[in-house]
This record gives sequence, structure tokens and C-alpha cells, in this order.
Amino acid sequence: MPVNIIGTSHIARESIQKVRRLVIDGKPDIVAVELDAARANALYDKHKRKVPLSAIKTLGFYGFLFQLIGGSLQQKLGKLVKTKPGADMKAAIDAAREVNAEIALIDQPIQDTLKNISRIRIWEKLKFVFWLLASMFSKQDLDFELDKVPAEDLVYKMISQLKKEFPGLYKAIVADRDEHIVNQIKHLAGHFPDKKILVVIGAGHLKGVKTLLAKNQ
Repeated sequence: MPVNIIGTSHIARESIQKVRRLVIDGKPDIVAVELDAARANALYDKHKRKVPLSAIKTLGFYGFLFQLIGGSLQQKLGKLVKTKPGADMKAAIDAAREVNAEIALIDQPIQDTLKNISRIRIWEKLKFVFWLLASMFSKQDLDFELDKVPAEDLVYKMISQLKKEFPGLYKAIVADRDEHIVNQIKHLAGHFPDKKILVVIGAGHLKGVKTLLAKNQ
């Protein structure tokens, strides 16, 4: 199937430039991005809204907390490199519109992901919340440059560490979404076999998605 898959960093300038170049120069028929409808709309919302307390009813307490703290952490990292979280996906959508390509949203709905997080065992939830809070206030040097996409072996190392330390969380935010993304790619490739498809996903999903596609093929 004529599918090109690239991995990006959601806050790296390098990713923004690369994605735009691939879309403008390659002129794919379909640009598939790691977003659901809610997150795609949020990228273009000029009035950024905080997560309301009422969201606890639908997302669960820990799903709500994960979105709140995780979003704050992404904003903090984004400010360091003067980009906004999700800028790579927004660049892909904007470039797709310029070349009149179709846009496909291939990620699992964020509400489903957050609900799955709330079902994780309590000790793992607490452990991860403390880790997130520590990350927000940590001044520890990173092993990679924020404005560049981390090397593939480093991404794999980070994902492997997540799987080891937080297996339930890994399943909720990586493995389950990998499967959803792969099913969406297969759907697109099956229904549009003659179309050139560019898939833009976070670097953390790249290995898992490619592995699942290889098994399916």
C-alpha cells in the first residue's frame, strides 16, 4: 500500500519543518494525523479553555488529573522552544489544506484514552502522578534537544522504560492507541488503494505502528 509513515516530536521545530516539506513537496492525496476530532479542533481554538472540574464525571478523577498535569507539562516544554504542543500536527493539517489533500484523523478519541487511564491500578496511578508532578518542577538536563526529534533508539529506550515502570499506563496511552492507529491506516489503505497517503504520528508510536502493520501484512 502506498503509505509513508513519519514520526515527529509534538514540540520540535525540526518536526514542523519536516512535516510541511513532506506535504508541500510530496503532495499526498491523504494526510493522516495522530489526532481525534476534539484535539484537532483544540489546535485552532484561540480561546484555550482549562479542563473543567465537571470533566471528572466523564474522564474519571485520574483521567482528569492526567490531562491537567500532562497538558501543563507539555506547555512548559513548548515554552522552552517557543512552540505550542501539537504544532507538528497543525503544520500537517495546514499544509494538507494548501495542497488540497484530504485530512484523516486516526487517533483514538481522547475521552476513551483518559477513561482507560482511570481504570489503571491505584498504586500505578499514584506513582505516575507523583512522577508527573516531579517532572513539572524538575530542572534536570534532558538527554536530547527539545527542538529536534529524539533519535529512534532513544525514543525506544524511553518507551521501554514507560512499559517497565508503568505497564498499565503504557497500554492505555501507547499500545491501545497503536492498535487504533493501525486499524485506521488499514482502513484508509483498503478503501483508497490508489491514493498516496502520508501518516504523521508521534515518534513514540512509530515503532509499534510499523511492527503491527508488518504483522498484518
